[in-house]
Amino acid sequence: MRKIITAAAAVLISGGLAMPALADQCQLVGKSQALAALNYLSIGQTIYNFCELCGDKTPQPIQINKIAVTSGEDGKLWQVAVNNKNIDLAYTYIRYEPKYQVSLAVITKCPTQGVTPVMKIKAK
Repeated sequence: MRKIITAAAAVLISGGLAMPALADQCQLVGKSQALAALNYLSIGQTIYNFCELCGDKTPQPIQINKIAVTSGEDGKLWQVAVNNKNIDLAYTYIRYEPKYQVSLAVITKCPTQGVTPVMKIKAK
């Protein structure tokens, strides 16, 4: 957990502060970032969508039925799709340890602004 939190701080400090506060911060990413995200996703897994900049109040669970990675026309920018919908790595969280969710942007080192890097999951 400490390694991911440290990575989150590095991402925020290294480049996130210079980016505008916009949605779609990490929807188009480099190939290595898209493939890194893919390594943390699997069919049947529950991920969470949470966009504070969009006004979301609570993370929304999504069960993965289908995953795909596609390249843009220029081959330089890539996208990750879950259930046939492109996701933004900045606002997509996966479970890390039993009680935490971490943003895929942190894991893939995609700089963000206004994104909570690690959240605690409320007990159900």
